[in-house]
Amino acid sequence: MDEKKIVTEVHSMTEEEMESLGASLANLKEQEQNVLTLAYGLDGEERRTVKEIKNITGLSESSVNRFRTKGKNHLKQMLGIDPIDNETIDAKLEQFGESKRAGR
Repeated sequence: MDEKKIVTEVHSMTEEEMESLGASLANLKEQEQNVLTLAYGLDGEERRTVKEIKNITGLSESSVNRFRTKGKNHLKQMLGIDPIDNETIDAKLEQFGESKRAGR
C-alpha cells in the first residue's frame, strides 16, 4: 500500500468506523489496551514513547513492544485489516488519537 492511499483511507474514516475502532479497542486485553492508549494518545493525552510507557506502567521495554504489537494484531483481526498491513492500523490509531485530543 502506498502512502497516498493510506492518507486517503484514513481521512475518509466515517463516524461508524471510528465507533467500530473504539469498540474493538475496548475488547482488547487490559495491557494491550493500556499500551496502545498511551502510545497513540487514545485518552486525549499526547502520545507516549516506549520509555515513557515503561515508566508509567512498570513494564519492561520489550513487554511494552510486545503488548503494542499484540494489540495491533488483535485490532487488525477484529477490523478485517490484512494481517501484514501495519500502516493502515497505525494510521487509523493515529487518527483516532487525534480525534480524542481534539475533543471529538
